[in-house]
Amino acid sequence: EVLENNPNTASGYYNISQSNGSIVSVYCDMEGSNCDGNGGWMRIGYINMIEPGATCPQGLYNYTYGNKTLCDKSHDLVSGCSATFFSSIGLNYTKVCGQARGYQFGGTDGIYPNHGGGSPNIDGAYVDGLSITHGSNPRQHIWTYAVGIFEDLNRDACCPCNNGSTTTTPSYVGNDYYCESGVTSYTYVLYNLFPDDIMWDGRQCDYLESPFCSSSTTPWFIKTLPQSVTDDIELRMCSSEEYPDEATPIDIIEIYIL
Repeated sequence: EVLENNPNTASGYYNISQSNGSIVSVYCDMEGSNCDGNGGWMRIGYINMIEPGATCPQGLYNYTYGNKTLCDKSHDLVSGCSATFFSSIGLNYTKVCGQARGYQFGGTDGIYPNHGGGSPNIDGAYVDGLSITHGSNPRQHIWTYAVGIFEDLNRDACCPCNNGSTTTTPSYVGNDYYCESGVTSYTYVLYNLFPDDIMWDGRQCDYLESPFCSSSTTPWFIKTLPQSVTDDIELRMCSSEEYPDEATPIDIIEIYIL
């Protein structure tokens, strides 16, 4: 609405009046260069642990990995997910755009079905990585960010998008996912963070990972929903096994709606 009234409006923070009369300040992307090239996107989710003083949102946990402070699911959980919610402030939207940046820790198992267990159900830990959804009973899938165990092999725990992979994804995920690995089968070390290959950034797609890097939108995703909704968006950090066997900590998340 702001952009419609003034096509020359710049990206930045704007005050929006809600139906209950309250006013909220939101960040609006008026260029949409990271999404569909059109402006008017409202940012509802933002995590950047590189910024001074940054902390993880409620529901996620601050952990130190080497010299990095990252967000992760609770290390007290065995198999399962920790969740945080990003409010749509009651606005209708039909498109979701976003990016995530994370790291592989330990022996991550990609997407269910895999040898690491996990859940076939969208409400369970179907991924070692991030699940972005809206709604409930059941959740409605938007996007999944997964971390496979090796970038040079095709096994059940590797990425389904690897060259030559026969691994499938659940029907509710389909092709709406990104998956990458941060280590090879001969450089893998138990209980270790692999910080040199950042996950889901569209770079360092070595060995069998080239199909992932062929996407023109990485590290960003864009999803058009089948119908307009006002749901808050849920970000879950999941794993089928406990820390320190595996983890997929993150330092950047951005979520926009339109």
